[in-house]
Parts: sequence; C-alpha cells; structure tokens
Amino acid sequence: LINILKTFVAEHETKINQLELISADERHRVLKEWSSSVAPSPQSSLFFETNNITRLFETRAEERATSIALRIGEQALSYEDLNCRANRVAHYLIQSGVAPGAVVGLMIERSFDMMVGLLGIVKAGAVYCPLDLAYPEERLCYIIKDSGLRHCLVGNAEENQAALAEVECIRVDTAESCLRENDNPRLAPLANSQPYIT
Repeated sequence: LINILKTFVAEHETKINQLELISADERHRVLKEWSSSVAPSPQSSLFFETNNITRLFETRAEERATSIALRIGEQALSYEDLNCRANRVAHYLIQSGVAPGAVVGLMIERSFDMMVGLLGIVKAGAVYCPLDLAYPEERLCYIIKDSGLRHCLVGNAEENQAALAEVECIRVDTAESCLRENDNPRLAPLANSQPYIT
C-alpha cells in the first residue's frame, strides 16, 4: 500500500492498473531470494524429505516450538506440545503392533485429541481411516470390514461403540500416558503410501 501511494504521489498521471504493488527491492527479494529456482527431483532424498507431511510438520515444530498450532475456543496447543503428544501416540501404536501401511481407525469428536491421534497415526507410518460418530452402525461396520482396520483410536465416549467390537480400541489419552517417548519416530518410508482412506 505504501508503495502504491508513493508511486501515485510521485507520478500522479499514472493509471491505477499501472501502479507497482511492491517496490523493486521487494520484487527482487520475492523472486530471487525467497524463491528457489531449483526444485528437487523426485529421485533425490531432498524431494522425499520435503514432501513427507510428517517431516514437514516436525520441521515446523522445531522452528516454531512455542507458537500456537491449534486453538479451540480459549484453549491452545503449541507445535512442540502437539508434536510430543503425537509422538507418544505413534510410539504406542508401533509397540501395539501397528505396522507401516496398516489402516488405523480414528473415531474421536473434534478436539485436540483428534488432531493428536491423526498425526500420531501418520507418524507411525499407518493410514488413518476417519470414522464419523454420526454414521449408522451398519455403515461403520462396512467401513471397518472393507478397510481391514484392526486398531482404532477413540476418545472417552467412543470406545463402547458396537461397531468397534471386533477392533482393538485405543484411547488417545491412554496411548499418550503409557509412553514418554517424545522423539520423532523414524520409519523407513513406504513407496506410494497414503496418509488416509476416504
């Protein structure tokens, strides 16, 4: 805005559509300094690392540990806290026999625990399958059977759902409190893996 006003005052006959939105210095910074002209190739490890959602999140959590990652009403959760909580869930899932590429259900109302669970599943190398509490029992049973999931992260209210009778239910708060491993899990990446099932 300042650049537009300066240009307008200095060159008052310039048409609005010809006004420069940013200064020459800002343009140079955006185009040359902030923008990398060399993109990593899919064959390089840099490409994989920069395109792996968990690594991107972990990098952000390191860079902005105390910044707010999630806010629900008046409550907030920092990147560091979210990352540590998700790591504990991921380690619990791994120790519970969840293998990379396995499908893990997520049946939790919208909350911090839902995001912790979702990120924990992905950090464990698993695929999360969202299960909506509003679905009829028959629909939930079909999704569970069709996806082949054997584990499901749940909250307090969800663990007694009849549709989950054949599935090992793991409460997010239990998974978090059982282990104190805050380190990021290091798993070998799976080719063509996806983080969720729709």
